[in-house]
Amino acid sequence: MRVFISVFFISLFSYAFLSAVNSTYPIAVISNGRITATVYLPDPTNGHYLASRFNRSSMAASVIYDGHHFFGNFIQPHSPDATEGASGFAEEFSTPVGYDAAAPGGTFLKIGVGVLIKPDTKPYDFNRAYAISDGGRWAVNIGTSSISFSHYISSGPYQYHYRRRMSLSNATVIITHELSNSGFTALASSHYAHNFILIDGKAIDSAYEAGYNFNMMTGNRQQYLAAMGLNSIRFLRPFEKTDIYSLYPAGLLNNSNTAAYVYNSSAGAGIIIRPHYPVVRPFLFAVSNAVCPEFFFDISCASKASVRWSTEYDFVSGARPAFSPADITRNSKRGIAAIMIDGNGLAEYTLEKRSYSIVQCAGDTHIPRITAEPSDPKDSVRITQPSVTRAAVITYIAADNSITNEYTVALKKSAVYAVSASMFGANPPINTLDEDLDTSWSAEGEQWISYDFGTPHGFTGIGIAWRSGNKRYYRFSIETGMDGKIWNMVFNGASGGRTNAVEPISFARTVNARYIRIRGSGNNLNRWNNMTETIFLTPRGSIQ
Repeated sequence: MRVFISVFFISLFSYAFLSAVNSTYPIAVISNGRITATVYLPDPTNGHYLASRFNRSSMAASVIYDGHHFFGNFIQPHSPDATEGASGFAEEFSTPVGYDAAAPGGTFLKIGVGVLIKPDTKPYDFNRAYAISDGGRWAVNIGTSSISFSHYISSGPYQYHYRRRMSLSNATVIITHELSNSGFTALASSHYAHNFILIDGKAIDSAYEAGYNFNMMTGNRQQYLAAMGLNSIRFLRPFEKTDIYSLYPAGLLNNSNTAAYVYNSSAGAGIIIRPHYPVVRPFLFAVSNAVCPEFFFDISCASKASVRWSTEYDFVSGARPAFSPADITRNSKRGIAAIMIDGNGLAEYTLEKRSYSIVQCAGDTHIPRITAEPSDPKDSVRITQPSVTRAAVITYIAADNSITNEYTVALKKSAVYAVSASMFGANPPINTLDEDLDTSWSAEGEQWISYDFGTPHGFTGIGIAWRSGNKRYYRFSIETGMDGKIWNMVFNGASGGRTNAVEPISFARTVNARYIRIRGSGNNLNRWNNMTETIFLTPRGSIQ
């Protein structure tokens, strides 16, 4: 593969900035006086990214605007061969062309990477390393405030010319694409930018938030990591290395007018992303060193045809970005934006799911109050409140009567009479009884969670699932008792550290008890106890 690079000029400011960038790899620096971008260049031997997942021309080492530093390597320490060893905008044509039809040893196409070799019959895995049969030819043209890449593939059935241009305009980075199919095989894929956003090198914590110009119309299943509004998400605490937040917003209507922002309040800086293409699926991903709003769209490029699209990135300094209420209403689907249980958002809610249940302990006689919020204030919601024997019924009615949807929320009683804990915040102890590994009880330090069964039962053991239980082990003890005052220890040890699923713990003998208490002492990485699920083992089977 040959790479052609024109001569370019680096200003004194750019040289000073390069001290913060790993210049081991071929780079170019472009600037318009307001924004300075350092871009990694495709190189088959010495390039910053040599794996088979991401577009080789889509990596930005960094962008500087108004003294703020954006982006950085996603994996530390960086390895060019790591499939996720990306940075900056990191675009991917996620659907390979011809993979399913290829036999083992045959070839398939990954646009922006090249022709790859299919090693076996396993399904395509974007995190797997695939050998490159033909990396094609790259040409690069570098100007003062723009840089253009061209990728040429001419290999068997795959013939294309792909052009990607990054240009700077005021405080905006504009990325344009054109894919021209010169072969006879249609090129169909899904494209998105991963957008590994990090601001001023600050790890993800409560200063970060993300927002959209449409109502998300989905629940927040990871309340231990983030608090959700109708169209924004605020993270609650510093992310650990094993924390992963993911969300598929369900409320996008106008997919040709889509936008999202990421903002850091302690830095006073952020980015607004504006894709100019028909978005088919928005996705939000966040880990300890990046917040990633991603917008997917489907590309279909017939033989002898071309497809064009673009994305704008507005860099901001100062106040948090905000979208107008009118814009949000225009861009949002009609329907229920959120369902609340006693004022708290129903974590499982998503626009298309119509039936839900709320877990209650056997001794809980409280009947929760159900409320709901329509996406458009002109629309109405009618609610029949639940009873012990009757599910709540929520009826959404559009103002023009064009849409009527019905949702039900039923009460589901647990075999546990009552559950309590020494401490909890957004993640109450009842979450350990809801048969959902995405919800949890969490508390920091030496803490306990206690289960009261109302009357004595015979127990042969207990099963416990832990948050990120496949990446860490939790230290804890199990105690049983008859009156909640005198306790007998039946287990003292740690989880296995190999699974997120329920791990069974057998007692040495059947224990008669009314109460079971689990005392947590954190895990091998920090002081947090984070339990997602419990089941209780009896001679007749498990109960919950």
